[in-house]
Amino acid sequence: MKTIKAQSEIGTGIIVLAAILLLGGIFLSGDDQNSKSNFFNTKSNSNNTDVNSNILFSINNTDLGREKKVTESYPNIELGSQEEYNTILRSNNFVLRSNPFRRSEFSVNVALKKPEEIEELLLSFGVDPKLENTQIVTLFNNKEVARNKAESIDMPYIITDNLRNTSNLTLYLEKPKFYDIFNWNEISVQNLKLIEKRRNTQNNKKEFTFQADKENLEETYIDLIVSCQSIEKISPPIKITINGYILSDANPTCTSRDNTITAQIPLQILNETNNLKLETTGYYKLAYNINKIYYNDKDVYYFTMNNFNDIIDVVMYGDFDQDPIDVKLNGKMLSLNRNEVQSIIAYLRYGTNELQFLTKPLEIEDFTIEKSEYLYG
Repeated sequence: MKTIKAQSEIGTGIIVLAAILLLGGIFLSGDDQNSKSNFFNTKSNSNNTDVNSNILFSINNTDLGREKKVTESYPNIELGSQEEYNTILRSNNFVLRSNPFRRSEFSVNVALKKPEEIEELLLSFGVDPKLENTQIVTLFNNKEVARNKAESIDMPYIITDNLRNTSNLTLYLEKPKFYDIFNWNEISVQNLKLIEKRRNTQNNKKEFTFQADKENLEETYIDLIVSCQSIEKISPPIKITINGYILSDANPTCTSRDNTITAQIPLQILNETNNLKLETTGYYKLAYNINKIYYNDKDVYYFTMNNFNDIIDVVMYGDFDQDPIDVKLNGKMLSLNRNEVQSIIAYLRYGTNELQFLTKPLEIEDFTIEKSEYLYG
């Protein structure tokens, strides 16, 4: 009898131990069968190598019912060039003479490098003695620049026209009148200098590109931030052109350290890739921001079921900033948690299916509806 009882107790113990091990395995497993981690583990072990073929609908990085600002910046731009002053001619002292019959003149050829970049030439010299009623005539490329009395010369002379690669500068004393036969003039010209004021025009224009996704794009504008520390006494305008359309041609106005010029960009002139051109005849240190404001109020989406052949299940899952979210699928109200995979095959229909997001505003990192090889219902 003891042997039978002992065997019975051993058998009961074995059954209890097996039950504990079975239940323990279930409780220790910890993975919800409808969790995303379990779903993706199952997918990774699947024999289907083309996982994207199962996806029926997917959206990514989408903001619903919330304004989103995207800024594209380009800092540290030098536009235009600073003024350069170079002495291109310095002459020894010379004497000019004139009388009613003849006169002497000073004539010299001057080589101008890239005359198109020269804003002006500055000519200065002194005379001794400063004779009354004696006029000094200055020609540049045979064109009269100045005719002044020697006692009242206002320097420097500014020459802006008729600049050539090879130019000629000529000075002479005007002849006395024929009746002033005994008037023989003579003056010494001292410290003659010709200085060029130039800018490198190659930097006067700079071009950039920026991208624009026009879907859900509500507004676009450019901020041009100009450093006032680099502005000279005169601040020429900065022309802003996008895709051939002039948006602004304004002069920076400095009342603080920086000045911002803002111009709206019409949406109709934008392309996927856009050309931005900045132009000036001055010199500026600046930066720009292209600001794009997106607003997506679209909450209804559609996807198609062509057939239900060989489909075991259809599920939805996603990642979003609210938990849970409410959606309506073909009129059926559903809630979805962030870590959940939910079967929706019972609410689908052949042809077009309608999905509406009811929770707004909502930031969706991803939301997917796809066919599954396993039942999740």
